[in-house]
Amino acid sequence: MKRIYHRITPRVLPLLLAALSALNPANSRGNQPPDAAAEMNRILATAFPPGAPGAAVLVVQNGAVKVRKAFGLANLGSRAPTDPADVLPICSITKQFTAVAILQLAEAGKLKLTDDLATWVPDYPTGGAKVTLAQLLSHMAGVPSGDEQPDWQKTWANALTPNQVLDFTRNKPLDFAPGSNFKYSNSGYILLGLVIEKASGQSYCDYIRDHILVPAAMTHSRFSNGENPVGDPVAGYSRSGKAWEPAARFNLIQTYSAGALLSTVDDMWAWEKALQSGRLLGASLLESAYAERRLPDGRGVHYGYGWEIDKLGAHDVIEHGGRIPGYTAYEARVPDADIYVVILSNTDSTSVPLRTLAGNLIRTALGETVAESAPATPSDIHDFVGKYRIGGNAMFVIAAEGNALIGQMGPGHRPLKMVAPDEFTTPGDEWRLTFVRDGAHKVQKILVKTDGPGPELVWPRVD
Repeated sequence: MKRIYHRITPRVLPLLLAALSALNPANSRGNQPPDAAAEMNRILATAFPPGAPGAAVLVVQNGAVKVRKAFGLANLGSRAPTDPADVLPICSITKQFTAVAILQLAEAGKLKLTDDLATWVPDYPTGGAKVTLAQLLSHMAGVPSGDEQPDWQKTWANALTPNQVLDFTRNKPLDFAPGSNFKYSNSGYILLGLVIEKASGQSYCDYIRDHILVPAAMTHSRFSNGENPVGDPVAGYSRSGKAWEPAARFNLIQTYSAGALLSTVDDMWAWEKALQSGRLLGASLLESAYAERRLPDGRGVHYGYGWEIDKLGAHDVIEHGGRIPGYTAYEARVPDADIYVVILSNTDSTSVPLRTLAGNLIRTALGETVAESAPATPSDIHDFVGKYRIGGNAMFVIAAEGNALIGQMGPGHRPLKMVAPDEFTTPGDEWRLTFVRDGAHKVQKILVKTDGPGPELVWPRVD
């Protein structure tokens, strides 16, 4: 099953097939529309049409609010509209709050990021391996994630305690030696919540309230207290074919320090301002949270401490997304352009992935427009044609059709969009492919960045 309370983490074969078959507009540079805010509203109204589940959205540029608006319906039965002040799950964006809490405690001298997990949670076995708090923060600890275990879905409606969630992985071996690889782990962040309780002497929820929500003036944010996380009139929806249906029952309590926080778009902007003003954490520690971690082979993992680290064109993007049954959330900051975007939706089946949607809003704020993809030039089109090994016997085959490149694996195939020399994306920008050449200018491999954190996949050329 797909992991929830974070947007989809890569599973190479099935997700690439889905990405290649997705239908979504492409993006390229253009001229700034006469009214950027009007263009953003148009993009959002298309993504969240009337009569469907919606979203609350905030876009801020240079400290000025460009868009603060809600789209679609909060409840399909009562036809209540979504409101920009709605309190909604922020899902895995909660991990930012957990990360800042750990950094605050480090700043106060109550723990060290190099501490062994066993110092704080001695009853969680790691097979004798030292797992540091820093490795948990960056998903490089190898702790298996409870939401990937076969029996977990049967417990969705239950108010599981953190230790009951950890029981799904307590007797399983680590996925890899700590520090040697990257794998997104909600259980790792649940362990960090227990560390916060031990180091602070408070419950996790009380610590976050007293040391983050109150100082940041996040007056409408709170933790879930049951299986209906939001309350009337807002309801969460999934798509079944072309029809909408109420989302599966899911008790948000069990996500704890990995995903149980509720907030509003206004409170999330208050969170961002509190962070950048230094009210919550010293500048050097905050910058450490935004610093991309690397594997021993030098590849970046596109994750720091509680934040994903990515690029949009030439711009750095500090971001995070999240998903539970019935709800999705996404937040992004573009530091060099002073742009902040947050989208909170009451559906887990948005017509456009929220990362792509936020990217379109950021491009619009930057003076770029949504347009059709540009084909590769005839002079270099055949440089990329060939077979690339994904793993085992699986192959990604690239063929040329006129001036266009077509990527195929199994029955799925879609055009690849050139966005820069030797760089392409799949429809929806869910996958970014960078072709690497040798000294003779011949393409030798592809580095594949997926829609989510983790190192680039390496697909060597085999023909």
